[in-house]
Amino acid sequence: MKKGIYNRKGFTLIELLVSLIIFTFMLTTLSTVYITANNYFYQRYREDLWKNRLTLATKFIKNKLVTATEIQLPWVGSNSNNLFFFSNFTRLPPPVSSSLGCRPDINNTSTWHYFCLSGNLLYYHTGVFNGGNCATNSVVSLPSPPPCGAAGGTIVSSNLVAPNIGLYSTTIFGRQNLPNNIVRVTLRLFWQANYHTGEGDYSKVARDVDTTNEFYVAINRPPQW
Repeated sequence: MKKGIYNRKGFTLIELLVSLIIFTFMLTTLSTVYITANNYFYQRYREDLWKNRLTLATKFIKNKLVTATEIQLPWVGSNSNNLFFFSNFTRLPPPVSSSLGCRPDINNTSTWHYFCLSGNLLYYHTGVFNGGNCATNSVVSLPSPPPCGAAGGTIVSSNLVAPNIGLYSTTIFGRQNLPNNIVRVTLRLFWQANYHTGEGDYSKVARDVDTTNEFYVAINRPPQW
């Protein structure tokens, strides 16, 4: 029998306690790192998600607005949460009648577009109308915008709140202190972590997302015939 085989020392109670403390400390550290990284990842995901949605809404409005030939709302020198405009249709110049108009391009139809805010949802309505031929002075009455959201409008963006940048950027659309053919568009999206109906409170694991896009578009109003 080999000498010392029964004399090998095991772990003492103190060593076991120290090992347990070290293991617990490492486990706590790893858990903290994981939770922090996880929260950071999902916060970045939420921010990117909402910013991408706002970017898509921005592009959608731009693509529609660049076709405008006549802006009905907001009026020149005013601001509004509603934007109503025509494509391939222009009002007759005074003193003929400001409530009549015609289409400059007789090969294409006239279209109306309406963006409006209901609650925190931005809706888009559109339709085609038979604009008269400007070349022959055949005119029609200007169409009116439909009820916001109630007439089958498309939701362009949600979680929109009043903008808080600039001197006149308290509404989504504006033409105040701007040339007559320029429209300001300010979209502010606000996702609040501590308020979600039916979903719960995310304030312990998330931060608010507050992002704004502001841009200006010049309408393509044709010269008077």
